[in-house]
Amino acid sequence: MLIAILTAAAILASDSAPQQFDLLCTGLQDFSKRRPEAKDDIRFRVDLKNRRYCLSTCRDTRVLNVYPQHLAFDETDAMLGESRLQTRMSVDRMTGAYTSIAYMSGRLMEDTKGQCSVQPYTGPVLGERLF
Repeated sequence: MLIAILTAAAILASDSAPQQFDLLCTGLQDFSKRRPEAKDDIRFRVDLKNRRYCLSTCRDTRVLNVYPQHLAFDETDAMLGESRLQTRMSVDRMTGAYTSIAYMSGRLMEDTKGQCSVQPYTGPVLGERLF
């Protein structure tokens, strides 16, 4: 009986959570340098239901990987000439901690950290293609 009550409470809680929202990530610093460098804020428009997101000006939409502990953005591997570029951006779902790591051919190029907060969903801007 207790399990049924807890399961129902979990379902209700997940249904009441917003499915569309913005994440504003601020205080970003790249720690891959000898002296951390400040970086511009980042805004994500997130659609959890459809597992899609867009970044900043939302010129295109991308697949969002949703995990119990974090949201994973821009998990990409690409070849730039002879070099392989790997990037990973994620936000911790409990703390809002933002992490972005980029490697080129095994060498650390970026290690950015910051803090994200949930903001009202700004939706598509006129002329943008969103989700």
